[in-house]
Amino acid sequence: MVQKSTQIRVVWPAKINIDSKIMVNAYLGLGSNMANPLRQVCLAIDEIAHIQHSSLLACSNIYKSSPMETIDNIQQDDYINAVILIKTQLDPNTLLNELNNIEKKHNRVRSEQHWGPRTLDLDILLFGDQVIESEELTIPHPGISERDFVLIPLADIDPALSIPNLGKLSNLVKKCKSHQLEKIKHLH
Repeated sequence: MVQKSTQIRVVWPAKINIDSKIMVNAYLGLGSNMANPLRQVCLAIDEIAHIQHSSLLACSNIYKSSPMETIDNIQQDDYINAVILIKTQLDPNTLLNELNNIEKKHNRVRSEQHWGPRTLDLDILLFGDQVIESEELTIPHPGISERDFVLIPLADIDPALSIPNLGKLSNLVKKCKSHQLEKIKHLH
């Protein structure tokens, strides 16, 4: 039996041809605190929507959060954060490469400072129900259960979500400490 290619029309904003390969839901975290962070995050959402063999399914609200830690007593601006849900045929490493390319377009510079300022940070938070631990990639994303700027936007998209090896999202949200998260934009 020959499988036909199916064309799916994506509402926002890309038209993507998707053949009959298996599609996986992937939740992606977006963050920025440099060079007009809100614009950086919104542009990145649009660019991710155009990744081949993928389609954008949902966007959380956009939130403002305080930096996780002070690095060398340097003050950082607040972060703008969001989570999106895509459906993709890409494997996790190929998707990671696509996200790294988008970060580079936004002049992301990787430094030794783990929680330092950045123009754009794109993370694969969840990839289906997979648990991945490799040199390049850890899924679920490390620290996901302690970050309200990830958990709250995830709950915007799917409050009944269960995170592999961590349990129900709703329970994680209840246990998470606040970082003064503020909703600033509604994207639905």
